[in-house]
Amino acid sequence: MKKFLLVMLVLAASSALLASNMGFKLTYALTKVGNAQMNWVSLPYYWGTGATASTVCTDIGANATQVSHWVKATETYEDWLCGSGTDFTIAPGEAIMVKVSTATNWVIVGSHNPSQTVNLQKLGNSQMNWVSVPYHTTRTNASGICTDVGVNATQVSHWVRATEQFEDWLCGSGTDFTITPGEGVMVKVSTATTWTPSHY
Repeated sequence: MKKFLLVMLVLAASSALLASNMGFKLTYALTKVGNAQMNWVSLPYYWGTGATASTVCTDIGANATQVSHWVKATETYEDWLCGSGTDFTIAPGEAIMVKVSTATNWVIVGSHNPSQTVNLQKLGNSQMNWVSVPYHTTRTNASGICTDVGVNATQVSHWVRATEQFEDWLCGSGTDFTITPGEGVMVKVSTATTWTPSHY
């Protein structure tokens, strides 16, 4: 698939990362761990043209088995099984969940859109917003995301693959975890909020 970049800066593997306002190339380790086997991933805000679940499967390669996203309006997951299901469109700033048949290094290439905003909503019982964090963010932990979102932020969580559990920061208490470049996070707010992520 085509990726459109003004300038691409090559970044080191294993999530070691340099920053550029122009472009990124990040090697993100996808794992197959436990029963859930979930990998929540952040994509660059410019990632190809018309990014869909099927283009993610193609980009990862033969080891990709599933790409899903959380639909806030219905409080359900929408799944593409890399050949069947719902081939949904991926919105800029939206995190996705990926499964693979075996541990795989996914080389993610894209660039950032500094004017892109992320709409955080408070819908239904779960109130979850799965979001992509820019690879060159200045907010590298959960408390930083709370600060960046502002006074309406109530929770930032991530999925810990090794333990198959969520780790939660309640914007003042809990576990103030570090965000790994390429990792998607879940954000809750007290009221609908527009977030413009900070970055270098």
